[in-house]
Amino acid sequence: MRRPAKSVARRRTDPAKQADPRRRRPASVAAMDDDEITALKLKPAELTSDMIDYFELCKEKLGFVPNVLKAFAFDMAKLEAFVEYRNDLMHSESGLSKLEREMIAAVVSAQNRCYYCITAHGASVRYLSGEPVLGEQMVMNYRAARLNKRQRAMLDFAVKLTVEPWLIEESDRERLRKAGFSDRDIWDIAAVAAFYNMTNRLASATDMRPNSQYHAQARWQRLLDPLAVVTIPICAALDLKRRARDCDQFVGIAVTVSSVGSARFHTNSDRRPARVAGLVYFSSSAVSEVTTRLLSVPFMLGNVLLST
Repeated sequence: MRRPAKSVARRRTDPAKQADPRRRRPASVAAMDDDEITALKLKPAELTSDMIDYFELCKEKLGFVPNVLKAFAFDMAKLEAFVEYRNDLMHSESGLSKLEREMIAAVVSAQNRCYYCITAHGASVRYLSGEPVLGEQMVMNYRAARLNKRQRAMLDFAVKLTVEPWLIEESDRERLRKAGFSDRDIWDIAAVAAFYNMTNRLASATDMRPNSQYHAQARWQRLLDPLAVVTIPICAALDLKRRARDCDQFVGIAVTVSSVGSARFHTNSDRRPARVAGLVYFSSSAVSEVTTRLLSVPFMLGNVLLST
């Protein structure tokens, strides 16, 4: 005897089917890294006023607080020491450009196969250079990149210092001098390489996870610079709301507004979008405004990014 077919109403409310995880859209794997930062269960300490301000500055400039800072936040003395030395090393005056220092960090991290630092510093190289391919080459095989003699000598030294530090000799330092580096520059190359060898090992030991935002940063080709270019992903406006229901963050619109390609899209939403290099991520609360403004954004066709 044939069993009567279930009604549409019953099919929609069947709790067994609703609970079936196979029927759910899987969450982003990378997004999980923003919750489980390390494998260690360390209780965060109360941030000092200086660190509160610094975290807010990170949110303003990057759109998020790097997970490495959150990982150090169980001990304010360690966090403040890390931030102070890292900022001095990477942002103070030096014969090395910020891009060159990030290239060293990326290449050293690639040698050590540090997931966190490869992801973060690969993104930084893409952002600072405006060349997505260069960022990929630094974390895959820097020897494949078309580098000048100065950069190649710098990275060769950093790699040797990472892999075989006991073999560093005067001839290695002399090669750097011939490439145009001063003795102070040589110190800075060594200091950056040494610092990221330390952080690589600490990140690997604790299974430190990079922020999910790093993966999508600066994966675009700067075609018109310094003109402002609006980048529109191949994502229909009518599809934005559906995508927002499936994930906490999604790629909306990116506007490159400077020679280094930092991007921002302004809305009147209470939850502002995060500013990142080349891409803007919108919270689902801003979707309605994004969809209504999508057609009114002035843009120059020719820089279309497939990011969906």
